[in-house]
Amino acid sequence: MKKAKTATGEVIDLTYERTLKEKLQRQLLEIEIALERGELELMEPVEARYANKVMTCKAEFLAMPEKIRHLLHADYGTTIDIEYLNEIIYKTLTMLSECKGEDLPRCDPN
Repeated sequence: MKKAKTATGEVIDLTYERTLKEKLQRQLLEIEIALERGELELMEPVEARYANKVMTCKAEFLAMPEKIRHLLHADYGTTIDIEYLNEIIYKTLTMLSECKGEDLPRCDPN
């Protein structure tokens, strides 16, 4: 077992340090290979795509009252107070924005 002193006088086990370095290099290589294979993704692009989807959903929610008003008028000749629909949508969006991820109900896509 080789030992050495650092500039600060700390004694380190060179064999242990070399083993640790090799282990970390293997782990880094495994991550790089997984990235190349598409098995892993970096967080920044995933977060950006998620934020984009959330903003798209918000825009669609905000457009719903006008679409509903138009459809009701075209199909049934009925007029509806768009502010009533806006209030429902805004309350829903506010509730969703205040929830933490773990507070949201789970959705089964199947």
